[in-house]
Amino acid sequence: MSAGGARRVLGCLLAVVCTAAPIVADLDEAELAMRAGEHERAMSLYEQVLAGDPANVRALIQTGRLFSWQNRLDESLERYGRALEIDPGNRAAALGHAVVLSWDGKLGEAAAELRALSNRLPEDREIRMALARTLAWRAEYEASREVYGEQLERDPGDLEAMVGIGRTYAWDGKLRQARVWYERCLLYTSPSPRDERRYLVCRLLLE
Repeated sequence: MSAGGARRVLGCLLAVVCTAAPIVADLDEAELAMRAGEHERAMSLYEQVLAGDPANVRALIQTGRLFSWQNRLDESLERYGRALEIDPGNRAAALGHAVVLSWDGKLGEAAAELRALSNRLPEDREIRMALARTLAWRAEYEASREVYGEQLERDPGDLEAMVGIGRTYAWDGKLRQARVWYERCLLYTSPSPRDERRYLVCRLLLE
């Protein structure tokens, strides 16, 4: 290769590196802002990333999440959808898309996506619980209890699953069965602050 050709190649490589470096820096800074709860700043930084790299899957997923928290559900679905077009097997994008569909009242579509995702990732608790909740919202109480039951087979002390089963019975007008499950929750102890809130819910429901 001639000296001139080598200089051109080096120039192209330097241009790529110089372009990528700010994007990586913005993405890292956006992740820190997200973890700190600085959502407006995180959104601004993720948008800067996407301005330079429209196919950045991480930024698409995170802006999808932020839009969903702002109840901007159409924009959220669009971002998750773009992420899935680029990376169809991305678990976070698929779960986020399905959950936002459920929040948007598109429960049939959400349940179908979550069922497929759960079949693909059968050990994933978060997906399983999202499916159980969505089925309950669709008034498919038996199906919801079946999914919650699958979780309890894996973890008999899962309070969220117990509360979920109790809730499906209550929504189905079967208050005696609901009470049994709420009482069962109180037999378990957990250091989790989230579980402490579930204990409180069960106690209040039993009063």
